[in-house]
Amino acid sequence: MKMIPNILLILLAIVGFFFLAKTEITMSPFSLKMKAPLNAVGWIFLSIGVGMISAESRRKGYKEGSEETIETFTKTLDEAGMRTPNTDKK
Repeated sequence: MKMIPNILLILLAIVGFFFLAKTEITMSPFSLKMKAPLNAVGWIFLSIGVGMISAESRRKGYKEGSEETIETFTKTLDEAGMRTPNTDKK
């Protein structure tokens, strides 16, 4: 049962690649035509890059520790003027 989500994810990625590449499929003589294959490749590289940046920031967060990360986050929000006071009453 654990393989089904992985298989679905792979199939979804393949269908997405064909969609982004603007693929035309004909059946009489079977052929695949991709009008924009580099568009799909670019999106794949962009997704990999965003994933790597996300993983690196998560690694840095764990390295600094949760308390230092929260302090840094609240300091950044204060400097940007985006922090609102906590109104939760316990």
